[in-house]
Amino acid sequence: MSEDKGGRELAPREPSEVEAPDASMTPVEGDARDVERFSAGPRAHSVELTEERSAQIVRQSANARDVAFLAVLLVALFIPVYWFYESGIPALGTEGRMAAESRRLYGDESEVSIVQPGTPGSPRVIELELTDTLEIVDSEPRRKVERIAVKAGETVRFELDNTAGFPHNFFLGPQERLALDETDDLPGVEVWTSGSRSFTWLVEADGPIRFACTVPGHYGPMNGPIVVG
Repeated sequence: MSEDKGGRELAPREPSEVEAPDASMTPVEGDARDVERFSAGPRAHSVELTEERSAQIVRQSANARDVAFLAVLLVALFIPVYWFYESGIPALGTEGRMAAESRRLYGDESEVSIVQPGTPGSPRVIELELTDTLEIVDSEPRRKVERIAVKAGETVRFELDNTAGFPHNFFLGPQERLALDETDDLPGVEVWTSGSRSFTWLVEADGPIRFACTVPGHYGPMNGPIVVG
């Protein structure tokens, strides 16, 4: 009956592959040999990488760089194009979308040019929002209202939306009265906390007039001129 043999005996190594004794791998005092702290055989450091695989990796890297470059280029081109679309090009006399929308709703600052002035039967609607940041903004486009242009004799309906969650009001009148919160008999809406309010105004203004929220502490950031043409 043959003797049982372990796997190491069934597959003997070449003499050059026989492991060195542990003692021979342990540095001793005075030994000048360079001994690595950790070591591995040559096979542990070899990687099977064919020429085809290397070429594929190079192509994939190049494609990824091309895609990233195109994405950055598209973003870089979109930003100035959109900015010119919104703001226009003053040097060429072109008007941006925001300026055109503002002129349509509120007229031009130097010359009121409202295409369709409101009438008693069909008032021109001006939609405004009073916010929690103490601003009066357009409903569309959403930006702070610096002034409101009207045509003398036209009828305007203000539609106001309080989205602040705290009290606002809205009045039209002389600056000296609005600044002191003296709103008796002025056209406008008394204090309300949330939701929508509206009022209709026949433009018959004598002298400078402004719009404002006169709640204490609100007048400074929430007022502007009414330009009557």
